[in-house]
Amino acid sequence: RELETLAAGVKAVATWHATDIIQVCREACGGAGYLKASRFAALKADTDVFTTFEGDNTVLLQLAAKNLLTEYKDQVGDLNPLGMAQFVAGQALGMLAERFRLPGRDEGGDLLERKTQLELFKWRHEHVLGGVARRLRKGIGDGGDPFRVLVDSQDHVLTAARSWVDLVVLEAFAAVADRDPLLDKLCSLYALSRI
Repeated sequence: RELETLAAGVKAVATWHATDIIQVCREACGGAGYLKASRFAALKADTDVFTTFEGDNTVLLQLAAKNLLTEYKDQVGDLNPLGMAQFVAGQALGMLAERFRLPGRDEGGDLLERKTQLELFKWRHEHVLGGVARRLRKGIGDGGDPFRVLVDSQDHVLTAARSWVDLVVLEAFAAVADRDPLLDKLCSLYALSRI
C-alpha cells in the first residue's frame, strides 16, 4: 500500500508540476516560446499525455488519500481505550492550539531552517489528514450516504493527499540538500513556495 500511495501521489503532483513549469517558461519567452526551436510545444504535448497516462491525476490523488485515510484509521483503531482517550485529547488540544498559533511562526522558527520547514509540512499534513478523517466520520455518523459524504469532501480529501506528497518531496529533497549549496537553496525555494 505504501508504494502504491507513493507512486500515485508523486506521479500526479510531478506531472502537474511539469505542465505548469513548461507553461511558465513558454510565457516567459514571449512569442519565441511558440517557436518550434524552443521545444516547449513538444514538451507540453508530452506532459499532457503524462497527466493521464497510468491514470488520471485526480483519481490517483484520490487513491493516495484513500490509502492515507486507511492507514490513519488502522493506527487509530489499534489503540486501547486509554490510547484512544489520549489520541482524542491530543486532537482537541491540537485544534485549540491551532486557533492561537501556527508552528514556526509563533515559536520564532526561521523559515529558511530545514527543521522549521519540515515541522511546518508535517504539521500541515497531520492537521489536514486528521481534519478530513473527522469530516468523513461526522458525515457518515450523522447518517449521510458514505459516497455522498466522500464527494462533498473531495476538496479536503485531495488536499490531504497533496499535503502528504509535499512532505515526502521535502523530506527526500532535504536528505540530499546539504551536499551542495545550490541544492540547499533550491530545497528552501521549494519549501517556501509550498508554504
